[in-house]
Amino acid sequence: MRRLPGLSAALILMAGGAQAAPAARTVIAPVPEAREIPATAPAHPFLATRHNMVPFDLAPVGYEEVEAFVSGRANVYDWGADGRPEIRSGGAPYATRILVRRPADKSKFSGVVVVEPMLDARSSDWAMMWGYLHDKIVRDGDVWVGVTLPKSIGSLKKFDAARYAPLAFAPATPLACKTGEAGDTLEEGLRFDMLAQVGALLKSSSPTNPLAAYGPSRRLFMTEQGGDANTYATVFQTLLRLPGGKPVYDGFMLKTQGAAIPKLNHCGQAVPAGDPRGALKGVGVPVIAVMAPGEVVGFQASRRDDSDDKADPYRRYEVAAGNHLDRYAYSGFPSFEDQAKAGVAQGAPEWPFANQCSPAIQLSGLPVMKYAFDTALSHLAAWSRDGTPPPRAPRIALKPGGRFVELDANGIAVGGVRGVHADLPISADALGAPGPGNCREIGGTVAYSWPYLTKLYGTPKARAATALAEVDAMVKARWLTPGDADLLRAEITAPPKPPVVPAS
Repeated sequence: MRRLPGLSAALILMAGGAQAAPAARTVIAPVPEAREIPATAPAHPFLATRHNMVPFDLAPVGYEEVEAFVSGRANVYDWGADGRPEIRSGGAPYATRILVRRPADKSKFSGVVVVEPMLDARSSDWAMMWGYLHDKIVRDGDVWVGVTLPKSIGSLKKFDAARYAPLAFAPATPLACKTGEAGDTLEEGLRFDMLAQVGALLKSSSPTNPLAAYGPSRRLFMTEQGGDANTYATVFQTLLRLPGGKPVYDGFMLKTQGAAIPKLNHCGQAVPAGDPRGALKGVGVPVIAVMAPGEVVGFQASRRDDSDDKADPYRRYEVAAGNHLDRYAYSGFPSFEDQAKAGVAQGAPEWPFANQCSPAIQLSGLPVMKYAFDTALSHLAAWSRDGTPPPRAPRIALKPGGRFVELDANGIAVGGVRGVHADLPISADALGAPGPGNCREIGGTVAYSWPYLTKLYGTPKARAATALAEVDAMVKARWLTPGDADLLRAEITAPPKPPVVPAS
């Protein structure tokens, strides 16, 4: 393995260079350059909210959106002989883009900044967590920052070659492998230093910081559906630091916490589940993992005990009646027209997948995971700000052997975080469906028949009365934010719609 000259455990290393200091191995994230790119009528940013799958006009809720290009020099890492990451090469230039959605009135800013490395599963930007969290974000005055990862650069250039021409994650030296990923022209390993540098920018007083005018008190929380947030928390949080040794990120909310660690660079090797290098422990800032029942079986190896230790604050919330993917995951998706222009469109707007499931399933419209993520983010902010530990919840029960989730008589997962949708359900969980592609992991709901609902609750009014009482109890026990409680009460008291699919 080729190391950066002069690397040792007694150096504090500046990303893109090195400087000696008497401390443990630490990499200081410099503040990168940033440049705002104005939107124009014929050239809107990819993933602008007005051009999402579910369009969202920010102005009426007092928000604004800006796009900025961020550039700097970054290191590439690999695993050292001691099982810790070390710099393999340094000083490679990169240029990415960030989308910033912030309160137009700076006095409304809450101090919470949600940083989302936008999922690149389709080699394009997918702001999945914005889809879940946007109501809570604009309600509370939070800031959301979406960050483009290397694999999504190509689709941006297809979408608007002129606008996105400067973006690049080129390797400092020719890549020594051919993986078939991203055309083998990008060094994906630059993304970890890049994420640290974006965080350093957002906490800095740099005049090019899109949040420079929002006051010095800013707490950054990383969240993502995908492996990068998990990898950053597990591998890089204690390595990549701000000057003075403070952490770049003040907490993490992980959707689908994995037990494996993706490779640290383009030609590297992934860390398998069970390898001690993948153990999420001792991060030093609060971490909350939020899982749906259909995700629990495949990620059992990442299960661990909750902790209030200051060096290892951790919670895991396995949410009964939730799904791996639902309609909220796609509300922050680019419009189908923009997907097609970027060359990444699949299926149709009603079913944005290349394959149909057999039998067909419907994406759930229940806000179970949406409310769970809102709650977890609120807990994360309070835990980081004033040390208030969040409540604990039991794990979801698995059948003997651990291959299947235990379901109750109503088809709902046993155990886990409970709520109205789990304790007073109107539909059963469909944790997956046979068929091609990702059908087995999507999940969905199977509505109860009207006679079955009558058997369970008697009348809609009777269910509503019990459900409203549970909403109050959930707020009191800190399992539901007050804002979401208002939304849930409106859902409960809305005129019932007779279901058409009987329970199995």
